[in-house]
Amino acid sequence: MVFAVYRMAFNLGTTVGPLLGALLISHSYDLIFYIEACAQLGFAAFALVLARSGSEPQRTARPADGQNRSYAAVLRDRRYTLFLLALFLNAVVYIQHTSALPLQIKSDGHGVAFYSSLLSLNAIMVISLELLFTKYVQHLPGKVAVALGIGLVGVGMNLCVAGPSMAMYVVATVVWTSGEMIGAIAMTEPGTGS
Repeated sequence: MVFAVYRMAFNLGTTVGPLLGALLISHSYDLIFYIEACAQLGFAAFALVLARSGSEPQRTARPADGQNRSYAAVLRDRRYTLFLLALFLNAVVYIQHTSALPLQIKSDGHGVAFYSSLLSLNAIMVISLELLFTKYVQHLPGKVAVALGIGLVGVGMNLCVAGPSMAMYVVATVVWTSGEMIGAIAMTEPGTGS
């Protein structure tokens, strides 16, 4: 649930950010850089205050059993390595919404405004539905939720080439966004994916 709230806040920022950027550019392009610099300095100060106000981290003793704590030891876990491979392949497919999808939409004769509306549909769905999805997905077995999420992202991306109509793109966006929400919830919740 915490990760779903984080993603909701992230998507709110993703939705509002470009609008704020367009507003700033209409006054001065340099304003974006000045405001970004101020925001980063503010965050750095906030992080510094938090770091100093916290207690000293407890030092953990090295394991007496001599277990190897290297990346090689992690990668020897076959199930975990397969899980990482599935996440990688999912990311390769998912990233197409920012790389290949705009090109496909343009080649089908649709404009930038239509692509932007699809991204807005994605953000609106995540903002308004992910907490609700989380309520149900967290009760599914981890393997089922991860497979369902990855599968829906793949199906949704493949629907984008099913036809040039705007309606097909909207359906495809709804499908892959549903997969994104289900998969993100399942892949970040402790104990899932195993």
